[in-house]
Amino acid sequence: MEGAKPLGLCCVIGAVLTPIPAHASAWRPPEEGQRISTFVGGVSDTTQFFESEIYFEVPVSERLSAVVTPRIESGAVLPTDGSSELVQTTRGELSTAAKFNLHQGPNIALSVQSGLVWNSSSDGSCGDTAGEIRALAGVSKGAVFADAQLAYRARSGDCPNGKADFTAGWRPLERWMGLGQVFFDAAPSRSPVVKLQMSLVRFNQEGAGLQVGFRVRADHGGEGERAIVVSWWRAPHKSVTAYE
Repeated sequence: MEGAKPLGLCCVIGAVLTPIPAHASAWRPPEEGQRISTFVGGVSDTTQFFESEIYFEVPVSERLSAVVTPRIESGAVLPTDGSSELVQTTRGELSTAAKFNLHQGPNIALSVQSGLVWNSSSDGSCGDTAGEIRALAGVSKGAVFADAQLAYRARSGDCPNGKADFTAGWRPLERWMGLGQVFFDAAPSRSPVVKLQMSLVRFNQEGAGLQVGFRVRADHGGEGERAIVVSWWRAPHKSVTAYE
């Protein structure tokens, strides 16, 4: 998940040093669950945009967890008719899913996730609800880890959509971690969208994390798009001290 999966993508929230990612990753979530709030503000040659997403994951059993992700995107687009008025757009999305952990060893984790995605702004030819299936795999070695996710969305109206998210991370110290990420989104009706993101995460003494990053579009249709990404990671039922 972008930003998250994206949103896209971090280490397990905790006070101990661990390279295991915590976002919508192949690893099991902590027992108290996890919440990642992400905010993105950016511009391109023709637009200004803002994105907000909250990722919730709560364990249901030893291998099964529930995932809920509400998301809002808003933007101001310069019209193509030459006028100076900006066209305001807003889109909402809600994803609900169940994630099943197939394997979790000392260095490797594998999971599958299946759910529904609702989109508030269908283009008319596609339905506003899609089914999604996602495969997740993660590996870790010392302070280094990598995470890969492949997803397929089937929407009514013959509107398929494929996604791939890749993350490489390094956590050399208990309170510091660096992330490099690639987000790929493809559909038959348009050119693929590729986004690159670099970020740094600082953890406090209770294990909550503040992520600050920079994201750019790398595909030909990106029109110079760049954005600042800020995320706050914490367990939803765990009291944490103020960020240090």
